[in-house]
Amino acid sequence: MPDRAPTALTNLTVGFAMHPGVLSAPAGAGLRTVAAVMAAHQVHGVMVDGDGRPRMTSDLDVLAAAVSGGPGSRANAGGNPVPILTPETPLATAARALVDAEATHALVQGPSDDAPRGVLSAFDVVAMIGGIDPRSAGRPRPHPARPALSERRLERARARDVAHLGMIAVSPATSVHDLAAILARHRIHCATVMGRPPAAAGGHLGWSVASDLDVLGAVVGGQGDARARDIAATEPLTVDSNDPLDVVAGRLVEHATSHAVVTDAEGWPMGIVSTLDVIGVLAIGA
Repeated sequence: MPDRAPTALTNLTVGFAMHPGVLSAPAGAGLRTVAAVMAAHQVHGVMVDGDGRPRMTSDLDVLAAAVSGGPGSRANAGGNPVPILTPETPLATAARALVDAEATHALVQGPSDDAPRGVLSAFDVVAMIGGIDPRSAGRPRPHPARPALSERRLERARARDVAHLGMIAVSPATSVHDLAAILARHRIHCATVMGRPPAAAGGHLGWSVASDLDVLGAVVGGQGDARARDIAATEPLTVDSNDPLDVVAGRLVEHATSHAVVTDAEGWPMGIVSTLDVIGVLAIGA
């Protein structure tokens, strides 16, 4: 295994961490079809042909289309081209490209023929920062079964119906590298940081959220010695457990985030709902 220092990103290349092969969909594919591809493979985006340039239809693109046009609308390519890398690109350079583009994925092409070779995600790089082989970190793992949903309409399902109950929590003093390892080992994109009481916490334990993108941004920005408390969002997006999923989808799109904390009736965190959880409902019957 590579060491956990940021310099390991310079010594390794994209070809080591990327996922070979590219999931794609034809331009103009139906929204439910694209949602079904994402849900089946648990990915946050698929490649589409956009004006001759590789673009990604992301999970947020799908939810935005569902909220604005309904599930019967078309899923179009995102507005921004994804970063283009080669297998020989140093991971440090790739990490910088993802951060600069505010992108969670990059397309990996051959250095001479421009043929698609695979995809590199921010999570893959974060796994390397944590000293975890991204090929094992990204492998699907068994998880507790949840009741199967038959409801296809977002407004008729609630956040509690699809949320992952329980949250992985870390100490505010957790290092960026340990946080990266925790995210990779649990195959999650964010963790709760406990013990940061807000000004009016009333003596209760405070909490915030740190994501894989927060970790990547810190390392790329030269803050490899930062702690979880230094990079966590002070005001994480929250939704009520009774909120309809169309409301949840709208808030995820509005805040441009793939996760929201689900709170109980007293406002305390009880779990996480992700874009893929909502997309799983859109995919029903596709």
